[in-house]
Amino acid sequence: MFNYNIVVLYYLSIIWGSYSVGVRPVFSGDELRSEGAFLMANHQTMADCNIIFFVANKMKKLNSLKWFVKSSIRFLPGVGFALHFLDVIFVKRNWTQDKRTIERTFANLKKSKIKPVIVIFPEGTRQTAKKFKEARAFTVSRNMEPLRHLMHPRPRGFVATVTNMRDSLDSVVDVTIGFPEQGLPSLWQWFQGIGAKNTCIHCRRFPIADLPLDDEEALKRWLFGRFKEKDELLDRLYRTGSFEEGAGKERVDLETAESGRKGYGGNKVTP
Repeated sequence: MFNYNIVVLYYLSIIWGSYSVGVRPVFSGDELRSEGAFLMANHQTMADCNIIFFVANKMKKLNSLKWFVKSSIRFLPGVGFALHFLDVIFVKRNWTQDKRTIERTFANLKKSKIKPVIVIFPEGTRQTAKKFKEARAFTVSRNMEPLRHLMHPRPRGFVATVTNMRDSLDSVVDVTIGFPEQGLPSLWQWFQGIGAKNTCIHCRRFPIADLPLDDEEALKRWLFGRFKEKDELLDRLYRTGSFEEGAGKERVDLETAESGRKGYGGNKVTP
């Protein structure tokens, strides 16, 4: 319990620090509940992790966050050691090796009888221009419809989670993150309030019982469908400045409309 209290204070310090530099997240979509959930989000910048803290705080579940994390992070001084105490799911992006780790962690969570909020970025990696181009080429080679703003999700972690943890989760919370005005802030820029003051967060809640839990292929199609919807949401955000239909004003300046996909380092994801 002490470990979790320290972590919650850390998460809260990030939220308070973000507010202190003028970050004001704009939420839209479904009302969030305090419940066990599988939270999935698109991943464009390291600052996305901070946004998850805002979402979890709105759910009143900061003390229940469980993350899918790259295994290399466990070797980071301080942070890596601390994560071992929080039932973090370390993955190597190799399903043969990751499957046992995921199942072992899920077994521990079930024994604890807590209602966790399990966080995953289904694209599998933070988006960059190079990764986007490679992912798009792979998508086309598989005769799949390419997305304009996102990489196609990797379904194995999603399928494993919702099928194995169905009795501990009440919903899937689909979070779409967008930066409509100035591009993608780095983590350092976030804590300076640069490009993050009007961060847009659109949440959709799906009861876990409504998913096709006993059909793996149907679950994959369900996930792909959510990412197509997310892509359409981001397209609206970059055109109008809002996720909500009719809430924003259509932009005439196409360069401004595209700025939400332009990084401060000059990198731009161009489909």
